Amino acid sequence: MFHHVKAVMILSVVAVFAACSSGSFDSQKSTQTAVPPISVQLWSVKDFIKSDFKGTLKAIASMGFEGVEFAGEYGPYKHDPVGLKAYLTSIDLKVSGIHVGLGQLRWKNLDKTIDFAKKLGAKMIIIPAATEAWTGEGIDRLIEELTQLTMSLGKHGLVLGYHNHKQEFEDYKDSTFGIT
Repeated sequence: MFHHVKAVMILSVVAVFAACSSGSFDSQKSTQTAVPPISVQLWSVKDFIKSDFKGTLKAIASMGFEGVEFAGEYGPYKHDPVGLKAYLTSIDLKVSGIHVGLGQLRWKNLDKTIDFAKKLGAKMIIIPAATEAWTGEGIDRLIEELTQLTMSLGKHGLVLGYHNHKQEFEDYKDSTFGIT
């Protein structure tokens, strides 16, 4: 099984450069920007994570990766970010970020998501997709909402990211949705 994990990971390694500017990883003081650890976005191994959560994380660590970016699957730690952080520490992995749906950042869910991220040690929260970004009617509302979320998360030392897809680059107003 793990030779498949390794093959998938070699093709899907993600360097989380935004984490560097958020200060989520320790770095030596220098005049150059520190390079964050090479991380694996766990969506790329989602089937392995679902069938063997701990074994997959151990395999990732044993390959020399230093970080992981969660994509909604937390295995036996779904409601235990402190336990998950301890487990990651025990296998020498760090959290590069967590992907959460926009609904988890709205209304009463926001505080719960912030609490989970902070206890886990995640500094970056990434929205994996928002269909509002793909329509002329929705893009302006989404931009306003993301601006507010950025400010709210920033007050807690967290950074908001957005995982774009090809739809954000569709033609819109002589440009694209992503550049409105």
